[in-house]
Amino acid sequence: MKVKAFSLIELLITITILSILTAIAIPSYMKYRQKAIVSRIQGDLVACAGELMAEYANNGTTTKTCKVYKSSDNCTLVIDKLNDKIKIENSYCDFNINSKVVRCEIHTNYGNVNGYIDCYYKE
Repeated sequence: MKVKAFSLIELLITITILSILTAIAIPSYMKYRQKAIVSRIQGDLVACAGELMAEYANNGTTTKTCKVYKSSDNCTLVIDKLNDKIKIENSYCDFNINSKVVRCEIHTNYGNVNGYIDCYYKE
């Protein structure tokens, strides 16, 4: 009776191929994950800005403290009554996420759909 088994060479080739695929896939996954975190933070700040605009229209509230995804840091949004613009109190917010810093700057005019919030990993 003959036993079928894999040879050592076949196993080494398989492990080598899997190692190469893993070396390619992990950095791509990490970049994708970082982009997703930045998008989530931007979304949270856009939602907070929308809430602030609604509160300003309803009862004249001009400041709102925002919390974002998986960060204990806060960001305070302020409406500049003189220009009717939303801005960040200190011109930017830094959020510590997984031992990395994400910085966000807001470029949104009150009532202007062309504004944007820019978030990026601070080097």
